[in-house]
This record gives sequence, C-alpha cells and structure tokens, in this order.
Amino acid sequence: MKRILVLGLIGMMLFSSLAFADEYIVKEDDKLWKIAEDNHTTVEDLVEENDIKDPNMIYINQVLTMPQETLTNKEKSVAVIESLGTDNLGPIAYINPNKYIQHNLGVADGLEGFGALVSILPEDTTAKNIRVFEEGDYVFMHNEYNFFGPKVGFDIFRFEDGLIVEHWDNLAVLSAEMNPSGRGQLDGTAILKDIDKTAENKQAV
Repeated sequence: MKRILVLGLIGMMLFSSLAFADEYIVKEDDKLWKIAEDNHTTVEDLVEENDIKDPNMIYINQVLTMPQETLTNKEKSVAVIESLGTDNLGPIAYINPNKYIQHNLGVADGLEGFGALVSILPEDTTAKNIRVFEEGDYVFMHNEYNFFGPKVGFDIFRFEDGLIVEHWDNLAVLSAEMNPSGRGQLDGTAILKDIDKTAENKQAV
C-alpha cells in the first residue's frame, strides 16, 4: 500500500502544477499540528496566516494558505534525506519536478526515478544527517543510513532557484572497525571552523 501511495503522489507532482503549492485542502481526520509538520511550518504560523480562531477547529475542504517558505538549501537537503523510510512525503516538493538529474546508475532521472527508489525501500529504512555544509548552489552531506543494511554515505545536491536539480551519492557499508588513524566513518567534529582559511584550504585541495 505504501508503494502505491508513494508512486501516486509522485504522479500527482508530475502532472499537476498545483501539487505542493502554496495552499493545502484539509482532509478528513487532518490535524493542524500534522499539517504544519508535513509542510515544515508551525501551528502558530498557520494560525496567523489563515486567521484561525481555534487551532482545534478546522474542517474538511477548508483551504489553508501555507506560510512563505524560509528553509535554507541545507535544511531542505536534510529534510529530503531524513524523510526516507518515513510517511512524510512533503520534502519531495524541494525536488524540481521538471529537471532532476540523478548521478547514480542504479536510479533513474526525474521524480519517476526518485519515486521508484522510495517505493522499494524496506520498512526499516532510516536516514540521519551527521554533517551538512552549503556553498553557493551546492549542499554537501555526510549521512548515516539503514539502507538495505547499515551504510555511511556522502550526498551532494545542486540547487537552482531553491529546488534540487542534481544529486550525487556514494555509499559504503558501515563498519565498526577503526582506520589506522583510530577514526571511524562517522566520528569527528561536525562544526565548520577556520572560515578565514577557506580559500587557502581549497587551493591546497
């Protein structure tokens, strides 16, 4: 059932310019907190944007205006990665529905390829971001996955006009063994330091 729902939602995004737009139509059993969570906003912002008198009283077919998107490209990238294996399909809206190049020979381009991948993920799939850095239109990520077994991965997203248009990734089996320097695949600092040395470090690389 989950696979059918995922592919159906991807299809809606491909063929409807209204999918994941700035409005949301309330469905049966919807709760305002859940709508806010799935659309990466807050109950408070929804209440203010839609002049809702009582947050506990929304009705079927009520049209809610979504607050203006304020997430950075880093935050969008983390949302996409950490939505894998969950029922939260909202972050798919951060992928350009008309241009998405997947630099992985095992995954097809476009939302069709992304949807096909998501639809075959095992139920125990999880994804957790460890490090994320943004420069210009690129976001670089270091992630821990349970993706057909424990994995560690590097992901790069390229954005155009706030939407993901390209993705590169490289996965390896997560190992408990330390390397000769006594380091693991995930440990170490996750905070960017020595910003003043960025140009010098790039030249060295």
